[in-house]
Amino acid sequence: MSPTTSGGRYASYKCATARLLAWLTEKEPPTPRTVRAMLNAARRLSERCEMMPADVKASLELAIKLRREVHELYTSRVAQTNPDDERHAHFISALERVRAWLQPPSSKEERRDAPTKQLEPEAEELANRFELLDVEEGWDEVDESVPKSQMLVGKDVLIDGLTSKPELNGRTGYVVEHLSHNGRYKVRCGDEFYSLKPENIKHAPMQEAEQEQFILGEAIEFEAACLMLDVQAALGEVATAWNDYKTGASRFLPLPHLRMRASATPSISLVHSRRSILG
Repeated sequence: MSPTTSGGRYASYKCATARLLAWLTEKEPPTPRTVRAMLNAARRLSERCEMMPADVKASLELAIKLRREVHELYTSRVAQTNPDDERHAHFISALERVRAWLQPPSSKEERRDAPTKQLEPEAEELANRFELLDVEEGWDEVDESVPKSQMLVGKDVLIDGLTSKPELNGRTGYVVEHLSHNGRYKVRCGDEFYSLKPENIKHAPMQEAEQEQFILGEAIEFEAACLMLDVQAALGEVATAWNDYKTGASRFLPLPHLRMRASATPSISLVHSRRSILG
């Protein structure tokens, strides 16, 4: 099993982010608890030409890799939408921006990604999303180039002013899509979907505590996704080892009765093989 997964993806991600945040805190206190704070800390360090040590860079690379794996798992689902899908994508972009700003420059080559007072073209989308410099609004602020009717799609919203279902007022939901035929929004609240008017929802960006939990990967959905990926990887390794044994490429499990059963049975379940080994 690879070093990345030897302790499990979730534990690896927790250790990686803890190392990155500890270094950022040491160099640019206090501890960044929001995405914007993390980006601003990285920007200030880069302006001082402060580069990441090798172990911090390795931790950041690992965090990006694991976040990408989870994001790919989320987006591979069919006909499902989750607010974490978009958050993962933009948080990965934020981590990549930190890496670009704080990694040592290649030999005889200036860091073209170093931040300046005027943001570079490739950072504009990230600036729109996270309001990198001095704007004190939501970390997932929308891009102004998006049509107004689509600005709330993919966002967390606060429900308010409903008379037909007053029990929903004060709850948060997730906007799945804009319904062009009636001008309403399809909003998921819990396990239910509602068609709500624009005046009954307003953008509700993540609070500081929620952002900190998201950065640290403390949501149960993230932990479950990591576990699922670990299980998939383990099953893949078992299948490969079993196939190598059946074809004679490996002398793993050199037991005569297993060899006979393997040649007689093209496919064998993991549980069956385990029983055979123990029996």
